Amino acid sequence: PPRTHSRKWRLTFQCHRCSRVGTTTYQTLRRGGGCKTCNFKKRLLDPNVEWKRVAGGFNKRKNSTIYLLTDRKGNLKVGISNTSAVEKRLQLHGYNGWHVAYRWDNLRGATAYHAETEVLRWWRGTLMAPFSVSKKDMPQGGWTETASTRKVGLRRTADRIDELVKIKK
Repeated sequence: PPRTHSRKWRLTFQCHRCSRVGTTTYQTLRRGGGCKTCNFKKRLLDPNVEWKRVAGGFNKRKNSTIYLLTDRKGNLKVGISNTSAVEKRLQLHGYNGWHVAYRWDNLRGATAYHAETEVLRWWRGTLMAPFSVSKKDMPQGGWTETASTRKVGLRRTADRIDELVKIKK
């Protein structure tokens, strides 16, 4: 028979995987799940789950955001996302130690895509900056869009994106 009343009790707990304190349901704990962060990472690392289903694919025809992220190790990451998915993407990077340094919102998708491509071309071609993070260090993806802040400069890269965004608007 179908359930007529489903009430999930929220429990406060400390995750045994990442030590974060959070809330979850009894059913999640019973199935062996951890906190939201660990469960999200588990879905990302599951080979049966496509990345696009988890975080969404990029569409050049939709409003978009381009962002620069930094971490405590002196790395810089450039990235783009459609406006509808940007908060989830930035939250995922935040779980992995990245912080938003600069952000350009309400851009055409083609403009954001062009700016990211040109920044990566400039980093790799002109500045000869290699990737600064390995694939295993970024399970959420995006390791090919990283460079050392010492090599490319945070403010210098932000100025470059400002120019690219102005040109293509």
